[in-house]
Amino acid sequence: MVDLEHVRSRVQSIRNSPTGRRVLKGLRWLLIGGIVTYLVYQLTQMGWGRFWGSLPQTPYFYLTVFAMYALLPASEVLIYGRIWGLTPSESLPLMMRKRVLNADVVGYSGEVFLLAHARAKVDRSARRIAAEIKDNLILSSAASIGVAVLVLVVLLASGYVALDELLGNATPGYVALGGVALLLVGGLVVQFRDAIFSLGAGTLSILLSIHFGRFLLSSILQVVQWWVVLPDAPFSAWATLLVVFIVTNRIPFLPSRDLVFAGVGIEASASLGVPGPAVAGMLLTRSVIDRVLNFGFFTLFSVWDDEEIVETSDGEPPVDLDPADLDVDSAEPETNEGASTSR
Repeated sequence: MVDLEHVRSRVQSIRNSPTGRRVLKGLRWLLIGGIVTYLVYQLTQMGWGRFWGSLPQTPYFYLTVFAMYALLPASEVLIYGRIWGLTPSESLPLMMRKRVLNADVVGYSGEVFLLAHARAKVDRSARRIAAEIKDNLILSSAASIGVAVLVLVVLLASGYVALDELLGNATPGYVALGGVALLLVGGLVVQFRDAIFSLGAGTLSILLSIHFGRFLLSSILQVVQWWVVLPDAPFSAWATLLVVFIVTNRIPFLPSRDLVFAGVGIEASASLGVPGPAVAGMLLTRSVIDRVLNFGFFTLFSVWDDEEIVETSDGEPPVDLDPADLDVDSAEPETNEGASTSR
């Protein structure tokens, strides 16, 4: 029978050796190179030429794109600054790369990256770091669902979006039932928060408020982004498109949500009474800009933040990561404002 403890001890000693450290550093840069190459491939596959003729002309469109892109990393700089006491210059490189990994590589790869690198900056055990990342994931998902329900109910109740067109034979009673179910789930979370969360109630409240504000502001900016390009289009068109946007981004583990939404939005443009080429120009330009920013920022912050994954800030041995420390099954992926909404 294999002695797992002996194997684990052997692997740990290899990792702590000078050769092991050099190998891990080389693998780290190889991984970064692979991610950068993959992002370049994505940009090439999208095809640059077909977008030039339909680029939005107003500068306000691009301002909203950059604002929405910055929402997620900026909010997480605030969040992890409060939890871990990190300065913006310490946390921003991590949050930007985490955002890119979740958006363009694999869901939760950003959280795994953060778990691996945070130990070099934070004087905490790997298990505690994982628990705090998990808390943030759960709060992000709760805020995302809460804002989605709020926006849907407001738009449906105001009559800007026809309920029967979106939900078939559904009635307002289903919306009310959904609201009650959401309140019950929220009540259970509050009741059993000590068993679910590792952070204190005060910190949880602040983090939830940051996430809620982020998702709400993202929804508002999204409508403004479309409106500045086509100000003469009816608000009902943007309200309906926003509902489609929200629903698309609630589908878990859906890859390239922005491109999926672009396809649906372009297809629906005729029935919404807005010109298809203009909608295509907005949605596809946004996707291209997101990928350019992802490529640029991932490369920039990978070079800037050159701390080794195998070393901690106080020179202690590298942290032994256990996938069970990050129980990602407890929350759905975090959406991101640049490519999808928001997780």
